[in-house]
Amino acid sequence: MANPQLIPIHDRLLGTNYWHLGTDANYSLTRSVDLSFSYVTYLSGANTHYGRVVTVGTFWNFSTRHLNTSPESGRTSPSSSLGGLTPVKLGGSLP
Repeated sequence: MANPQLIPIHDRLLGTNYWHLGTDANYSLTRSVDLSFSYVTYLSGANTHYGRVVTVGTFWNFSTRHLNTSPESGRTSPSSSLGGLTPVKLGGSLP
């Protein structure tokens, strides 16, 4: 059972103060699959846990549409990126 006198200062007693250092990297295996890696380690602190974290993950892009670019202008075709819809700005149309 918790001491009722400590309830008002509970958050101050459990306040963490720490330094962690980490890095991550991502690599595209194909146009639709990416591989991810991250590492975080504890440097110093108080009221915290010592340890290291290593994560490895994969990401899949399930999109069936790909943006087509015009070789002359390098601009994306609105019909390919928006399924045939024409984008419109509020207060006017696109140039």
